[in-house]
Amino acid sequence: MAYHMRRTDREIKDPHALEQVVKNGKYAVIALCKNNQPYIVTLSYGYDSKNRSLYFHGAKQGQKYDYINANSKAYLIVIDDKGFIENECGHSYRSVVMKGEMTILVDDEERVQAVKVVIDHFEKSPDRMMKK
Repeated sequence: MAYHMRRTDREIKDPHALEQVVKNGKYAVIALCKNNQPYIVTLSYGYDSKNRSLYFHGAKQGQKYDYINANSKAYLIVIDDKGFIENECGHSYRSVVMKGEMTILVDDEERVQAVKVVIDHFEKSPDRMMKK
């Protein structure tokens, strides 16, 4: 069964606008599943627009790795939160929901490149951070 947005008036259809939400985002909420047990985690990320990939930084072990190794399929959401709207009992935000495969990088060159992507995503002066 295919699902659709109920509030189509709020749907972002422009690919550039969708990508802007991802480019401007700072974290993603990621849903994983292992042995029919759900797990959700919030992680900061870097967006590689050339490869249309998200890179996450984290410790080399832990629950999320157990889940990814058991089932690499994931759903995630990036939210551009613009805050509560006073006197309207509403909230202004844009979000992008994605599904895909998560891969744990083991190659040192790929890992260094991924860290660069994350630093570039967050830092105004990424070159200064890479010298540390």
